Amino acid sequence: FLSIYGIMVSAYNYIIIGATFATTDPILILLFVVPHGIFEIPSSIFALAGALMLTHFTINMAKAALSKNNTMKDEYHNNSCYLLEAYIVTFIICFILLAVAAFIEGNITEPLGYLGLFMLGIL
Repeated sequence: FLSIYGIMVSAYNYIIIGATFATTDPILILLFVVPHGIFEIPSSIFALAGALMLTHFTINMAKAALSKNNTMKDEYHNNSCYLLEAYIVTFIICFILLAVAAFIEGNITEPLGYLGLFMLGIL
């Protein structure tokens, strides 16, 4: 149940992306969505993967807390430390991708899009 929110947000984002691609002129998508979307969409996928990893880690720790044979410390060192390490790496990758996407969207996408529209004679 811990990853349901992450799955819902990802599904919502992908529905919006699909609706945009279905209803918008491909030239506008190429000019206004693709430049930052190249970084933003993989970031969304990494964020969902991170949420699933964190959920798996939490479930493993809860099982260890309820187990009589295994302690949480043993579970962490023997089986689950890789999940937490992978989550941290995923978080860092996601943060970097979102920072690049934000920079591109804020500084490059709009001028590039309007320049493209001007050159195509649409503006």
